[in-house]
Amino acid sequence: MKKILIVMSAAAGLAFAGCRPQNPDVPAVREFIRDNWHTTVQHCTADTATLIGLPYPYTVPTAGAMFREMYYWDTFFTNEGLVRDGHPELAKGNTDNLLYMVRRFGKVYNGSRTYYEARSQTPYLSMMVDRIYRLTGDKQWLADAYQTLKEEYGFWMRERLTPTGLNRYGSSASDALVDEFLVTGGKRLGTDLFDKGYTPERLHKLGLDFVAEAESGWDFNPRYDRRCTDFCPLDLNANLFMYEVNFARFAQELGRTDEIREWIAKAELRRARILQYCYDPEAKQFYDYDYVNGRRSDVLSGAVFALLYSGAVPREYAGDIVQALIPLRHRRLRGQALRLPLPVVLSQHVAPGLLLCGDGTGPLRIRQRGRTHCRQMDESGHRIVQDDGQPLGKVQRGNGNDRCQQRIRDARDAGLDRRHLHLSGRLSGRGDAARPAALGIHELLTTNKITTL
Repeated sequence: MKKILIVMSAAAGLAFAGCRPQNPDVPAVREFIRDNWHTTVQHCTADTATLIGLPYPYTVPTAGAMFREMYYWDTFFTNEGLVRDGHPELAKGNTDNLLYMVRRFGKVYNGSRTYYEARSQTPYLSMMVDRIYRLTGDKQWLADAYQTLKEEYGFWMRERLTPTGLNRYGSSASDALVDEFLVTGGKRLGTDLFDKGYTPERLHKLGLDFVAEAESGWDFNPRYDRRCTDFCPLDLNANLFMYEVNFARFAQELGRTDEIREWIAKAELRRARILQYCYDPEAKQFYDYDYVNGRRSDVLSGAVFALLYSGAVPREYAGDIVQALIPLRHRRLRGQALRLPLPVVLSQHVAPGLLLCGDGTGPLRIRQRGRTHCRQMDESGHRIVQDDGQPLGKVQRGNGNDRCQQRIRDARDAGLDRRHLHLSGRLSGRGDAARPAALGIHELLTTNKITTL
């Protein structure tokens, strides 16, 4: 069932992203999804033990015995599949249930269980509202949802704000929950954290960081060096930027002129802060920002593609971000090539991001870009995170050209060929003179982010 869950999530996301994978098993998986949506539908309106009652039928991540509650960020990608497969009423019910949770609790819980009350998850609710409004055109519903979304946004700005003005993950975990996560984290790491000689203060901080990782959805891997609460993550701030742009669009739809200007200003400020704190001009890449120690992370992760999906950075940086595809797709550890399974990352951020930031006038030139990047990678070596949580060393040097050719072929096999991913040909340039003008916030307001994919 776990394998089916992973494949279902990836295939549904790929369908929304407009990618057409070459794997011959995909049609069978898509047929399975279409035939089995009904097995994921639950409806429980009353609180029952730890299960939170929700007013409308909702979908859960699996058709099996586990995870029979509603989850936050899973639901965004599920909704895209539901809409594509002709179930807009379920997608709207999911969205209304999450809005209900905000009205009741002031935020969306990680899932619809009382034991998730200490944390939320990567915010996607404004994107879900945007999708439903585009389907229905119901302005009264939008006005109500917009008001509720501002409450959720307020939670992130009150409870998860750092001195940089960017946001982080965290929790309101009790001591008992912290201890529970220390046990869980220790089991995942194959050790007893209580037997390490750590001070009580260090143990408590480590437990809080484990809970914060759970809020991020990246539990557990080396991306945050076990210090999740110390970082301003790229994906979280990209999504909050998208909230601010969506809010400006909603205000525009509702004729609230003053609010349009307010949200545009907030989005522009967040974009400036992402560039200030997260962009490394030497590496020409974006990284999470460790605000506690005042430095950028040295971990390159798939979260960088959220910047493309959201439009959180100007178009001129898209070419730099695309360079991350090659090292994240393939890298070496202990003399063996390791592959990063990219379907979910691609479906969530890469493919839609590339399509949105480009004008469609020229293809993404993977071959040319791949050769250049592999040479740079062999000389410098990046510290890279694997999605299963295994720490990775630096890329080993060797015959870069041979490896590049294989990486290019594998990138194409993953559906990243020129038929599906298009960027402006101008992005192939590395110098400032070759870069196009930035994608402005006002332009983002008119971008139909979902339905044009």
